[in-house]
Amino acid sequence: MSDFTYSTGKRKNAISRTRLYAGTGQITVNGRPFEDYFPRKTLQMIVQQPLKLVKMLDKYDIKANCSGGGVAGQAEACATASPAHSAKSTRNFAPFSSPPVS
Repeated sequence: MSDFTYSTGKRKNAISRTRLYAGTGQITVNGRPFEDYFPRKTLQMIVQQPLKLVKMLDKYDIKANCSGGGVAGQAEACATASPAHSAKSTRNFAPFSSPPVS
């Protein structure tokens, strides 16, 4: 499990340092399953949304360390980091890649 992509996401005062591994879709936040850490279904949806969008939810495992802010900010910080992971790992998701600098 040493082959991973690392990224940081931020939202207000919340920071999420996340690692993306090839796997089966498990999401762990601060050492706990994300369903336990984010008990509200809306927060769970926010965390999963970026990978669902590109149909990669069942192909990657996410391990996130969140701190600061509230749980809603932490969920959005996790979601902010996820697109960066998928763009770095596959390089073919146009919505997540930055435009060329001219």
